Amino acid sequence: MKRSIKYLSMAVFALAANAWAGSAEEELLNAFVKCDASMFDILKNKQEQLSKYAPIEKVGKTARFQLGSADEDGKRQVIFNKPIIVNGIHFSSFSAAYSELPVNETGKNPVFYFWGFELKKAQAADVVAKFPQWGLKPMGEDFVTSPQIIINSHKSLRWQPNMQATSGSMPAKNTVEKSLILEESDGKTSLICTIQGYPNDKLIRRERLDLIGGK
Repeated sequence: MKRSIKYLSMAVFALAANAWAGSAEEELLNAFVKCDASMFDILKNKQEQLSKYAPIEKVGKTARFQLGSADEDGKRQVIFNKPIIVNGIHFSSFSAAYSELPVNETGKNPVFYFWGFELKKAQAADVVAKFPQWGLKPMGEDFVTSPQIIINSHKSLRWQPNMQATSGSMPAKNTVEKSLILEESDGKTSLICTIQGYPNDKLIRRERLDLIGGK
């Protein structure tokens, strides 16, 4: 199903079958929620432990899950051979998507990078409760962690807190926004990282080591 794009404007113990604290699975998830290149380094360094879930391929000096071909919405996905289970939450697949909207009158369009996990039979509130260290807080219909922004993105690569982040507005011109979003949509729960707005190639190469050709 087509994902609705969400904008961020300038706006107790696991069961025996689950991953235990400090496991490769926990390292992967805790790196992923930073929404930077950390996750891909974990895939490279823990490939032996994590390749049981899905094929992992090397890309330059890092690694990524091997995804299928892009669908009509630009989404590429791999469904895990078995779920990654941490704290009783089942992470069943991983996907990445890229889109560009022709809405900017100046001729340069905002772009949107999404990557993250789909969760099986999990309510967003349960994820928030079981992973308090992620700092997910309500924002509109979703939960969001520490929105960040780069102002004057044509000159700067420095993230700073986005104190005016809201849900439902386009990124301002010459800004880039980044956040972790936990959403429920079309009966599915997803944990997604997003970078959106007007990033330059240097920023994307730094944050998304898994990409070839910038997408």
